[in-house]
Amino acid sequence: MGVRSTVTGAPLAVLLLGTAWALASCAPAAEVDPAVVELQKTAEALSITVLRPGAERAFAREGHPIEGALECSVTPPVDASPSREAGDDADRADGTTVHCAGATEQGAEVRFEGELSREALAARPVGDDGLPGTFVGTVDGEEVFRMDCLQCAPTVADDATQRRSDTARVGG
Repeated sequence: MGVRSTVTGAPLAVLLLGTAWALASCAPAAEVDPAVVELQKTAEALSITVLRPGAERAFAREGHPIEGALECSVTPPVDASPSREAGDDADRADGTTVHCAGATEQGAEVRFEGELSREALAARPVGDDGLPGTFVGTVDGEEVFRMDCLQCAPTVADDATQRRSDTARVGG
């Protein structure tokens, strides 16, 4: 499938999302600073770049490999799910939402919606490249996955639990 790693893009995405949020939250509602608008557009584009490969891998793990690449945007599709309010936009106070569409190798329609949470991104420990948020994938209208993190490492059990687990797998 040839999906590239997004590990190096994740820290940059966090930086841009945080900066866009900070700048947007400081500007008065009546004034729109062109630099803030440009920074928000850059953060949205980077969000798409970071989320697309993770979404493609998630579909493949669920047995639905994507034909080509997903087409993604921060603009909701015309036929967006009814759970989205008409007034919602891509850059909300708590995150950026990315919408992707495409097809599986078998021709089934796929949809992905991922919302990166700025607050959760900012709260991650140093060195954690996981992307916390809400991520949902559907194939022909049926949900095939729902996650709260992309690229997240599994929680490591304490040493004693890990040794028992390893012994159980190896020794029987």
